[in-house]
Amino acid sequence: SCLIIPNEVYRQDMGNFFECLGFDSKGPSSLFGAIAARAAYEDGEPWLVDLISYIYDNFLYLKKRIKKELPCVRVFDLEATYLPWIDFNPLGLPPEKIIQIIEEEAGLALDHGNWFGQSGTGFERINIACPRQLLSKAVDALIAAFIPFCK
Repeated sequence: SCLIIPNEVYRQDMGNFFECLGFDSKGPSSLFGAIAARAAYEDGEPWLVDLISYIYDNFLYLKKRIKKELPCVRVFDLEATYLPWIDFNPLGLPPEKIIQIIEEEAGLALDHGNWFGQSGTGFERINIACPRQLLSKAVDALIAAFIPFCK
């Protein structure tokens, strides 16, 4: 990835931070990285369009499966990300139980909503920027783990 920071003070602060982590903040980390970045910026639009479409199709797949097979759980529409929010609160389970089921029974590592503040309690975020086969496996595991609690 790369950062474009027009503000000199912020750019210097970020550079100092990266140097503390052992990175060279004065230029590209490798020749290959610089060439790849240039190629992406100059010729990457078709790939990006395809990627966005693929991720959105994954979102529609997730939303359809959850709505059909786990109707007591709600998937929120995407908002400029590939990490949709899933609301498990309608299940009436304590937040700790939701996390336990996700981690231990479904065997998944999702972003727990409480990491984002109190209002995120009972919500989870799932990464849908992955191959459909992997997403399907994760959705299968979620459904199997939570279907007993969906009334």
